[in-house]
This record gives sequence, C-alpha cells and structure tokens, in this order.
Amino acid sequence: MLDGDRLAVSECPGLGAPISEADARRLAADLLARREAEEAEAAGVRDVLAGADLPADGIVVVDAEGVTRA
Repeated sequence: MLDGDRLAVSECPGLGAPISEADARRLAADLLARREAEEAEAAGVRDVLAGADLPADGIVVVDAEGVTRA
C-alpha cells in the first residue's frame, strides 16, 4: 500500500499463497502507475472545473474530458 509517498510492504493473509519478489515488484509498479493515473485525472477535473460553466439545474458528470449533462 502507499503511505503518502512511501511504499509500505507487509504480508497479506488474504492472498493465500506466497508470491515471488518479481511479482511483488510488478504489483508495486502497478500501484504506483495507478496513483499517477488518478492524480492526472484529478488534475484534469480541476482544470475542467476551473473553466466550466455548470448549469444551475439538472445533474452533470464532470471528468477530465469535460462536463456532461446526465
């Protein structure tokens, strides 16, 4: 798991079996890539909201690609 910017490693009893160090490193890399993608999406949403003219009525969905009326 990520603890701020630190990768925290511990045994996972829910996994059910040991994994290799190589598999653990791949999982860690995937976790870091996911955090990067989530941070990029959040930045995109902030950019969209900064320039958006949101309608006063109805429901909208805002993501990094823009505003969509639901």
